[in-house]
Amino acid sequence: MKVLQFNSSEDVCYSNIKTKLTDLVDSIKLRYRINVSYDIRFKCHGGSLIDNKGIAYDEAMEKGEYLCTDHKEMHSSKQIYRFWLKEEEVEEELNMFRRPLVDVTIMEGLDTTLEFETEEENVPVQWFYNRKEIIESNERRQISRLQGRVHTLTILQTRLEDSGKYSIKIKGYDKIVKLNVKGIVCKS
Repeated sequence: MKVLQFNSSEDVCYSNIKTKLTDLVDSIKLRYRINVSYDIRFKCHGGSLIDNKGIAYDEAMEKGEYLCTDHKEMHSSKQIYRFWLKEEEVEEELNMFRRPLVDVTIMEGLDTTLEFETEEENVPVQWFYNRKEIIESNERRQISRLQGRVHTLTILQTRLEDSGKYSIKIKGYDKIVKLNVKGIVCKS
């Protein structure tokens, strides 16, 4: 699904659409017990609607600029998302983390630690693997919170099948990172 905005007026913001769509997808997932995945992406107003992948939500929040594939030039991320996100929402999300969750590449068989630190103490966090919630710790995946701010997911003896997208949901915001597990090559 694409949500398009044709008005280029600077004083218009459609932030409620993002919230409504996210809530709708969450309710569909609960009601029908299905897994629905989606990416929130932005593109410049003059770019193609067909092949332009734009910039991912997380990337737009972290970077000040992105390379537009249509125009072959840099655009300000703020100019892209300003119609869809209120400035205070962006600031709140950016100020939520002392240390953000980051992508990890690791060798098979080693323990993996995905960790981030929040500004606020004791914030409820949900962990997900490929959009499926990790409900509780088990013999290989351990979820912990240290000193109320440091949230950790440890995967013991990481396997190739542990590769994928891991994400957290915190105060309505999603942050997705990739775990890339490299196999051990045996030469004979």
